[in-house]
Amino acid sequence: MEAFNYTELFAVILALLYLLLATYQNLWCWVAAAISSLLYIKICYDARLYIESGLQFFYFVMALVGFWEWSRKKNNSSTQQVIRDLNWNQALIGISVCTLLSVAMAYFFQKNTNAMLPWVDAPVTVFSLWATWLVVQRVLQNWLFWIVIDTVAIYIYIVRDLHLTATLYALYVVLAIIGYYKWKKAKTLSLKLLL
Repeated sequence: MEAFNYTELFAVILALLYLLLATYQNLWCWVAAAISSLLYIKICYDARLYIESGLQFFYFVMALVGFWEWSRKKNNSSTQQVIRDLNWNQALIGISVCTLLSVAMAYFFQKNTNAMLPWVDAPVTVFSLWATWLVVQRVLQNWLFWIVIDTVAIYIYIVRDLHLTATLYALYVVLAIIGYYKWKKAKTLSLKLLL
């Protein structure tokens, strides 16, 4: 196994650790996310997935923001915070803006770079930006977006021969389903406690 594969393996392990910890709303998920993102910046750049490389940089920054946000919002009775819902207006606006940005980004990268799969990579990247922000804000529906995003990402990584990463994203789909139900249950419990 060559060094590049070890880097990918380490990045995959840390990315899985991030998602498992995020499912339990554990603050340390953001540390695993930051390190994994730094490794994936190089991995994606080497695979000529430039948009994805930029996304990994965003994930790194959001890991710092997420750590700061989650660590400063301590609840007196619990380390977990209130989980919120995304309303229909917010969803419609978010999906519309992400779609427009995806088209613009894909067109730009197709015309100006040798990027692989820009019309698939761009929407995965743009919607991932929004979904990551929804995780930081503890919005329940982030998991539903991740199920779709991660399913499409599997295809990207298989095409680029990043099979460990494709496997990671298949696990992400499963963990996103689990995360959705865990956060939904936590949201229901916190609502009962408020009543």
